[in-house]
Amino acid sequence: MAQSTTAAPPKSMQRLVELMARMNPYTAGEVDDMDLYISHPTIGASNGDPSQIEMELDGDYPGTWDFKGQPQKLNRVLRIKYRCKVRKKDAAGNQDPADPVLYWMTAYLLIGFEDGGP
Repeated sequence: MAQSTTAAPPKSMQRLVELMARMNPYTAGEVDDMDLYISHPTIGASNGDPSQIEMELDGDYPGTWDFKGQPQKLNRVLRIKYRCKVRKKDAAGNQDPADPVLYWMTAYLLIGFEDGGP
């Protein structure tokens, strides 16, 4: 029996995906509420190739991001295009995952890598 060369992602990565979905202020917090824009396949690229995800990368980032009032020096930033389900919001601004999807919205996930330089 042949073994697969593709290993399952570590559980910590799955938890990171769950955290990003849960903290997304535009959705009901479910993983299925977010869908990364996957580009048209590049000839010769595998399905797991990151070049298939619509993203932008900026290295040697010149600025800082303020987090809780403190400047954070970033070396590299990543911007990932995704779409998400939008549902009716209650009085507190929350969405119920049981409610029907009204439409899909395009947004971006920004990730900053702190002090990732040489």
